[in-house]
Amino acid sequence: AHGRTMQTQNLMIEGISRGVAAGKAARAAGHNLHQQAAAAGAAAASFGSRKGLSAQELAEIAGAAAASVGGQAGMTVQQQGAAAAAAAHLAGTSAGMASKELALTAALAAGEGASSAAAHA
Repeated sequence: AHGRTMQTQNLMIEGISRGVAAGKAARAAGHNLHQQAAAAGAAAASFGSRKGLSAQELAEIAGAAAASVGGQAGMTVQQQGAAAAAAAHLAGTSAGMASKELALTAALAAGEGASSAAAHA
């Protein structure tokens, strides 16, 4: 957490858990791994944007939710990283992030997705 307030951190955690719940719902509905991860990222970002999180924060929670759902669904570390990056990129794009920031955030999300996957392995 980069000097974020408790409130912001709590909102981010809440957003991730909303995302994970959406991913589980997608799984229950028979969606594939990538659809589950995408649903998770979208749900996390939409919650965050309603709560006023920054584009950067939205991208982070979208990526985290996607990677988490991917991990639960049995994705490889690489797939989780890719799912995290895709979700972060989508969330950042819809929040109006600059392309340079987007690329960086997506890369960070991929790395975090992969490292959290490795930590849980």
